[in-house]
Amino acid sequence: MAMNKKLYRSILCGWIAALACMALLWCVAVCHSARQGKAAVKEVAKENLCEAVELELDREFERMKIPYSRFFGEKKHTKRLSVTEKGMFEVMIDSVKETQALYSLEVMGAKVDVLFSLDSFPLERIYDNWQERIKNSQNGVSSTLFLKRTPLGEDAAQESYLGDSTICFPQNELGTYYLDCMYTTVLTAYLLPAFWQSVDWTSTWVLLLSCVWLILFFSLLVWFMILKLRKRRATGTSVQDTYQIGEYVFNILKHTLTCQGIEKPCSLQNSKLLYAFLTAPDHFLTYDEIAKVCGWSLDSAGLGERRRNAIRNLRELFDNKVDFLSLPGKKACQMVIPKQEHAKG
Repeated sequence: MAMNKKLYRSILCGWIAALACMALLWCVAVCHSARQGKAAVKEVAKENLCEAVELELDREFERMKIPYSRFFGEKKHTKRLSVTEKGMFEVMIDSVKETQALYSLEVMGAKVDVLFSLDSFPLERIYDNWQERIKNSQNGVSSTLFLKRTPLGEDAAQESYLGDSTICFPQNELGTYYLDCMYTTVLTAYLLPAFWQSVDWTSTWVLLLSCVWLILFFSLLVWFMILKLRKRRATGTSVQDTYQIGEYVFNILKHTLTCQGIEKPCSLQNSKLLYAFLTAPDHFLTYDEIAKVCGWSLDSAGLGERRRNAIRNLRELFDNKVDFLSLPGKKACQMVIPKQEHAKG
């Protein structure tokens, strides 16, 4: 038996360790899938942002009926000039900053300067358009646009936020992009995709590890059920609802004693004490066992009188057809049922 217990404990520990390992691998697979999903969402969001900005800039020019054309010569310039009411400004073309733009600054950058000069830059419509495109591709994404503009000839910067500013952390930054030719206007986008929606639940590793974990878990449950069934069969115990006591039938669930179709109710104490006598070896209970069954403290006063009253109540239930002998020498009581009348149901 000791060997069996040791073997069962080893099997259980191994099974739990396997479940823990599978759960850990599953978490790693889910996190990896989420990272890949977030990267894909961010790539799509960047494309959507570029499309939203270009579209809304063109729409604003059309709405205001501003004619616009640019001539591109064959000569490549190394600097750009801008004339404002603050004077003439010159900026060297920075190839790094050019790559940080959402679009070609040569084509679209001048439009931004024009719209800002007319105080008509459509930031809100850009954000709304971007949000709509994001929702069409994936729900549960939080986003923010932060626009910072430092006009030529001025030191103070103008800043505008749209969206959920609580996600504006470096880890959530989608990118920082220049919008105008003179590099005075910078748009920073923040994106926080929902973790669970970023996971590809159909990926091979996530599905495989989920199936393995479930198989191990349900196998462990089946193993426990088999062990429990074997233990019950080995001990030979079974749950019994009724007992036949001579011509009486005692129902332990209903707390009733039935004789010739007449049902008598039993108090909870009488039922507990009678059941204890019926299930005790030779229907033998010590005084201390009787006290414990009835819920009495062993050092309480008047314990003997309470015990005698309880035994007398049991005799009265059976109309004295079943005896309960007091054995003072053994400090015990024994239920005596005539053999010809006793059969267990």
